[in-house]
Amino acid sequence: MKDLTFKIVVKQIEEGLFMAVAPSLEDCYVEASTEKEAIEQIQEMIGNTIREMVVNNEKIVDDSKAAIYNLTIEFGDTPSA
Repeated sequence: MKDLTFKIVVKQIEEGLFMAVAPSLEDCYVEASTEKEAIEQIQEMIGNTIREMVVNNEKIVDDSKAAIYNLTIEFGDTPSA
């Protein structure tokens, strides 16, 4: 199998708790006490998920051509509907 690339998002969700998510893989996320642990754990989770997908003959699409954008949504004093 060729090398695959997956984008991950890592963010601190509260003091002492980080979440790492692989958005292109369904239900592929982890929580850990440090950013480094979250990255290590999501890497392992991605590997396990891919192995399961191969066994189930599911299509695997890597993120090598995916783009990540940051969007800022501005709210005034009162968000409007």
